[in-house]
Amino acid sequence: MTLERVVVIAAFAASILSCPASGLPDKPALLWQYRLGSEVGGAPAADAAIVVAATVDGKLAAVDHQGKALWERKIEGAAFDASALITDSHIIIGSATGLLYAFKKESGETAWTYSTDDTIQGNVVMTGTGRAAVIGQSMGSIHCIDTTTGKRIWKSEATSRCDGSPATVDDKIIFGNCDAALHVYSASDGTKLRSITLGEDGQVAAGVAVRGHIAIAGTHGGSMVCADMDSGTVLWTFTGRDSFTHATPVSDGKNVIAASNAGTVYCLDYSTGEIKWQTEIDGQPESPVIAAENVLISANGVLAILSLETGHKLWSYEVSDDATSPVVSGGLIFIAGDDGTLNAFGAK
Repeated sequence: MTLERVVVIAAFAASILSCPASGLPDKPALLWQYRLGSEVGGAPAADAAIVVAATVDGKLAAVDHQGKALWERKIEGAAFDASALITDSHIIIGSATGLLYAFKKESGETAWTYSTDDTIQGNVVMTGTGRAAVIGQSMGSIHCIDTTTGKRIWKSEATSRCDGSPATVDDKIIFGNCDAALHVYSASDGTKLRSITLGEDGQVAAGVAVRGHIAIAGTHGGSMVCADMDSGTVLWTFTGRDSFTHATPVSDGKNVIAASNAGTVYCLDYSTGEIKWQTEIDGQPESPVIAAENVLISANGVLAILSLETGHKLWSYEVSDDATSPVVSGGLIFIAGDDGTLNAFGAK
């Protein structure tokens, strides 16, 4: 499997499946733009107060929800291809150079760095109080880190190349990779609980959607697979007309939204995998987000809102030639463009 840009849902990480609507308007307006100056690698990260975006040439910026700069950092030699993780006190992000950086949330001052001795392609995710996990891309090893000190708590054995991000739920960490399998670990001590084989062309290059003991992932061969993490049983498989490789699916417990490389957005029944609707959009979609009764998705730089019930396109806006996945927080939609802009949409 060749290296591809994999965008996973921001600092919600792969374990968050949907976002509250938070009063999103039917037809959002562009409220502000913040210019970082170069291409943003991963989707923005947002909490109730700030938004963080990072560029492929090592720049990190934190702004408030009104677009006012709080701080900026430029890390020479860094390459931020993933989204940041926002904690109570830190901003944590991995670099393609293999270093994990933690910045103080209030000032942007470097708190610590940690070396994976590997490249980092995916997002950092919280695995419990004071703990975070990130995957080394080429080795497929999970590194569990103390978020206060940056010290390693445990490291899992090598598996195979992993171009996606880990997902967490309860006391489990799960990811898919070039082994054509989903790997499930204990978040407490890194013990491998099981591997779920996905069959021929079952390589996974994006993140995994998780809810309770259920995991859903797209494969290189064009299937969407739903598996029980506790038993290792594949519950259902949906095969579309092309590959799902580069977009992480999302679920609200009733629906699964999956996007294919050819520009098809599918809504599947969460319990059975049966198709409810499909919609064609122009270009290769990034990872979708569910916001109440809507689906937010970007492709070829166009941000679109689809009806969750019907798949009908309700609204769209051209952000740039290319754009990240969107993030929803505080009644606003945040999305970054390859022109180096961080954009906020909401009610005018």
